[in-house]
Amino acid sequence: MKRRILLPVLLLLVGLNIYGNIGYLPKEWYDSSADYWKVMKNGDIVDDGKDDEISFEDGRKTISYKGQGLGKQGSIAKYLGVTKSALNGALDKAGFHWDGKKWDAAGKTISADAILKVLVANGISPQSMPKEYSQLFEVQKKAAEQEKMKVAQEQAKWKAEHQDVLSKFKEGNPQVKELLKQSDKYFKDKKDVIYRSGCVFRDIQSVCEIASGTTLTRQQIVDIWDDATAKKYLTESGSIASEIAYEKIAELTLAKLGRTDIGFQFGKNSYGGNIVAYLGKMPYSNEDSHSAVYLSKDDGYKMKPFYNPGQTNAKTYADKWKEIYIYGKKK
Repeated sequence: MKRRILLPVLLLLVGLNIYGNIGYLPKEWYDSSADYWKVMKNGDIVDDGKDDEISFEDGRKTISYKGQGLGKQGSIAKYLGVTKSALNGALDKAGFHWDGKKWDAAGKTISADAILKVLVANGISPQSMPKEYSQLFEVQKKAAEQEKMKVAQEQAKWKAEHQDVLSKFKEGNPQVKELLKQSDKYFKDKKDVIYRSGCVFRDIQSVCEIASGTTLTRQQIVDIWDDATAKKYLTESGSIASEIAYEKIAELTLAKLGRTDIGFQFGKNSYGGNIVAYLGKMPYSNEDSHSAVYLSKDDGYKMKPFYNPGQTNAKTYADKWKEIYIYGKKK
């Protein structure tokens, strides 16, 4: 009897000596014996109160891990073929909490989607997944393909119906010459921050103006700048504050132009949009840069911008790009 007690006591003392408190033993060291799971037909995994085993709603033979010391996290990790740590995020999101001794919250569920994400993220092929997840993988793959096809069809339809807008993004559009530049004397006198740092801001606005066929006034540009600054889309120094700020500035501009039926995205395409131009960033000095709008992109060659918010519209060299997508907004 003494021998049976000695080893657990020694392990406990080692843990206390290193960490000072049993509650701070690492998750990989210590877990409660209450390791119980039930795999549902849809792939959800429920903490069902049955110790040391994984049972199945569809009647498959229960898998027993008794005597293996895997713990709650280790048992499901072994079934899935991933490491224990790979499951930390899924357990946390499902509402389980590590209290220093065990994962609590019996009766809670890890969704099949969360499990599948863990498997895919850890490089488990569909062929190596438990059947409920390989089946879910195929279902989601088919759904993604159908959604991709649907988006492509909607994109083609929108493009066919809006040639009047898309055709404006071409060389020789006379409106481009009417677009105000950040170097305009008005901005130097009235809003110096636009004069100094407004190139990307005006690039964003220029595609909105082209699409709507309307040119902003100087005061409208200042008003939108002030609004974007107040909403934290621009920093105090005039830089674009975040990736989403590109879209938000375009949204403010289009609203001012009376076009709430379209939107723009920069560097990403979440709504099945059509590429109309490119935002190119070019070296300007050792500490700064300049940007302009181009109808095509080509690293390493000087090209004439479609719209340059600076003083000239000469050929320039750009080395960083964002695709500019236009998309239709659903009413």
